[in-house]
Amino acid sequence: GGGGEGEGEGLWPAWLRRPEGARVVANDGIDSIPGHLARTSAGGTFVRMDVDGFEWKAFESLTDDALAKIDILQVQLYLCQLLPEASPATGRARADELQRRVQLLERLPRTFGVVARAPAQGALFRSSSRSLLCAGDEKDKSVAISFVNLERLRAVRAAKSELADRLERATLPTLTSEACEGLDKDASNGDGALHHWCLKVLQDGVDRKEELNLVGLSYGIATWDDWAKRLAESYVIQTELFDCFATTSNSGATPSLEGWKVPTKRHDVCVSGHEKLDGSRRFEPLAAQLHGRGPRGTLLKMDVEGAEWEALGAVENEELQKVDLFDLQIYLCGGPLASGGEERARGLRERVEVLERLARIFYVVARAPEKGSLFRGKEDADLCGGGTRYPDTISMSYVNRQRFAEV
Repeated sequence: GGGGEGEGEGLWPAWLRRPEGARVVANDGIDSIPGHLARTSAGGTFVRMDVDGFEWKAFESLTDDALAKIDILQVQLYLCQLLPEASPATGRARADELQRRVQLLERLPRTFGVVARAPAQGALFRSSSRSLLCAGDEKDKSVAISFVNLERLRAVRAAKSELADRLERATLPTLTSEACEGLDKDASNGDGALHHWCLKVLQDGVDRKEELNLVGLSYGIATWDDWAKRLAESYVIQTELFDCFATTSNSGATPSLEGWKVPTKRHDVCVSGHEKLDGSRRFEPLAAQLHGRGPRGTLLKMDVEGAEWEALGAVENEELQKVDLFDLQIYLCGGPLASGGEERARGLRERVEVLERLARIFYVVARAPEKGSLFRGKEDADLCGGGTRYPDTISMSYVNRQRFAEV
């Protein structure tokens, strides 16, 4: 819209820096768009339209294959321009044309994602009555929308953001509090001690405590454990604590671990991928405790400062399926990843695969840090890159998918 050949700089959208060497085709008419796209290959075409209501004709003339050739589309939508007049005689035709324009818009999400919309206030678009569309002053208003081709975006991101995107999907919360019939968060203590328990599954386990031999296993405790304490005090569940660094012999008095309604059992053992001795410290695999457990009735917490990767990498899915609720803090960048290079890239991929395996067995109930922008849209170079670009420690609360379906 507007301008002619040679005035392309004025047409180039302000929100996008023009790439060096890009060719701009400017034309007053929209009839040229299908022909231009027919002569281009997929990718490399940006389209901007501000044509006072004629955009609907353009959309109607474009096939899905033609739309798929557009990388970025910015359009000013004049929903109410060039409509039949509002009158008893033309009311049906007006309604049909509005319906057609809505259907043309509904085609676009098959190819594009919406990057931005102006005005941005959602309340301006939500209404209980379609009679308000194009009524009164609304008829002269327009909406600006910026779209991006989703397939092209995925292809571009895959080259530099594959692991970051996979990590985001694997840790993204997938259950709401309502679906869980509420969450017990009282054992939580900041991002480093995230414990959001899905009450639908927890309460069913508590109701069948004796039958299931319900137990809570906590790995990594130091001299306090709010997770185990709440299970013992509020739900009267037997708990067992595992730590080979803070032991019964070297910790001295531990009043925060004593006097519970159900006394806990302490084990001077750490978790690992296999059984071993490191000096005086004893390590055992997670399967050592899970192997003898029934198909359900195990609650698990793990905060072991990087040892979780070896432990979770070694345990079989069959053993993890026995866990009803699982609270985990991961230390994404510790151990061999600190060295950088190929070893870092290989280690990151292995750790993402561990988290993807957990996401197939468990729903993610909560994640900390909670702020989604810390995870979304990142590149692989941001992972373990230092500074504040990406969290080095992440906490998740999980609930077993199969158990959630059963109860």
